[in-house]
Amino acid sequence: GKALGAHHSAVRVLLGYFLTIPFALGFRMKWINRHLYSIMSGILLQSFLFREGIVHYAVMIVFTKLLMHTIDRKKQPWIIFVFVMAYSSMLLIYEIVYNYRSPAVGFTYYSVILNCKLSTLGFCYKDGAEVKDYYEAHELRCRIVEMPTFVELFSYS
Repeated sequence: GKALGAHHSAVRVLLGYFLTIPFALGFRMKWINRHLYSIMSGILLQSFLFREGIVHYAVMIVFTKLLMHTIDRKKQPWIIFVFVMAYSSMLLIYEIVYNYRSPAVGFTYYSVILNCKLSTLGFCYKDGAEVKDYYEAHELRCRIVEMPTFVELFSYS
């Protein structure tokens, strides 16, 4: 990292971008189970990029799944949204307090994408319980009728 004039975590992120290309080619192979391949390649890439920070991604995913099982489907989207925003905010505040002005690239900045995915999942799952006349084709296509399994959820996230 120092030879390039960048922090080692920034170099890892840059290498991670290039490593996604060969991993993405695996999705083109018909004999690979898409969900399991997505989970395994995601764990490998994220452990390379974020080291122990991937534990927080797993916590967010597992807790979202638990919320989906325990809360009424119509109330879920907002509760999931509040949870992922609160958890990510807590992680960002921790990064600011303990790693202020550090050149390191933290995993918390990339958790914003996971926030969007999990929040959207809650809203799409709520929409799957109801069909309204004013839904457009895109909304009908994106709604989730059945509860996603852990494998589907982890591969999506």
